[in-house]
Amino acid sequence: MFKQILRYLILSFMPLTVALGEYRVFTSPDGAQIEAEVVSADESSLTIRMRDGRMFKNVAHDRFSAEDRKYIRSWLKQQADLVDNADLTADADIRISFLKGKDDDKNNYGDIDDRIVKFEPEIVLESLDYKKTYSDVSGTLVVVGQGVINSKQYAILSKQKFDLSVKPRDRARWIGKAFECRYDPDYGGFEYGGYLVVLRNRAGEIVMTKASKSAWEKLPQQVLKAKKMTGYNSDFSRTSSLFTTFGLPQGN
Repeated sequence: MFKQILRYLILSFMPLTVALGEYRVFTSPDGAQIEAEVVSADESSLTIRMRDGRMFKNVAHDRFSAEDRKYIRSWLKQQADLVDNADLTADADIRISFLKGKDDDKNNYGDIDDRIVKFEPEIVLESLDYKKTYSDVSGTLVVVGQGVINSKQYAILSKQKFDLSVKPRDRARWIGKAFECRYDPDYGGFEYGGYLVVLRNRAGEIVMTKASKSAWEKLPQQVLKAKKMTGYNSDFSRTSSLFTTFGLPQGN
C-alpha cells in the first residue's frame, strides 16, 4: 500500500494549519509500515508527514490498519477540542477593554473640595478568531489610585478576580463589584491613577496583560502583589507609608 503511495502521490511541503502531532509507525492492512505524523485530517482522509519532510496528502483512512484508524479518530477529537475548548495563549487574537464607569467626582453634602468617585468596573474580551472558543479564561483586574497631595505615590483601590469564556468573533463581558474612593486637596486621598488587567491560561500562567502604564504591563506581578493601605512608587517596586488612608475603599 505504501509503495503505491510513494509511486503515485505528489509530495509537497505545504504550510501547517494545526499544531504538530506526534510521530508514530503507521501500518497498512497488508503490513507495510512508515513512520510519520498527522498534519491534517477529516472524516475520510488525512495528510501525513515523514521525518524527512516528505508529505502524503489526502490518504484515505482505509489505507491504514484498524489501530491506526482508531488513532486518527482520537486525533480528530483532540483537534476539535483545541478549537471548541481552546486554552488561552499569548498569541490568541483577543482584545481587552476596561470600563471604569467613573462619575463626575461629585458629592451631595455641600463640601466643594471633597470628592467621591464611584467605580463600576467592567472587563470586555473581544475575540477576532474565526474558529476557537476560549473557555476557562481567568483574570485579575487591579484599579490603582494616585495620591492627590503626593502625585508620586500610588495605592491599590480595588483588586478583583474574574472568569470568562469567549466564542469566535464574539464578546464576553464581566461586571465587577462597584466601589467608591474619596479625596480632598486638603486632607489627601487618592484619585483614579490607572488599571492593570491580566489574563491567565488553565495552568494559572499569565499569558496576556493590558495596563494604563507600560511598566505595569511589563511587570504585572509587582502590581498584583501590592497590598491595600500601602503606598508605592509609580512602578510598584518600592513601598512607602501613606500620609493618610483617607477615602480609600474597604474590601475588594
